[in-house]
Amino acid sequence: MADDEYELLEPFNVDGDELTGIRPQVIFALGVEWEMVRCELDSGRAVVRTIHRENAERIEKMCQRRGRSFEIEPCPHTEDQWSYLRVEAM
Repeated sequence: MADDEYELLEPFNVDGDELTGIRPQVIFALGVEWEMVRCELDSGRAVVRTIHRENAERIEKMCQRRGRSFEIEPCPHTEDQWSYLRVEAM
């Protein structure tokens, strides 16, 4: 690859209108969370954490691309804002 060429290392899965109507501050937080989960997955360790419900599908696809066994469940009493992510260690 030449110095002036760029490529996407991993898709964000936001090619449509998935983020329409979401405040820029929240979109930033979703991106930070996505990167944190990506780093945790790449470590091979188990992951147990809450994630924004808005990111659940993107994080699910990221787990699938890595072949990681995972569960995403809604957090009760959070007004559909949060989910639990559990990923088994490799």
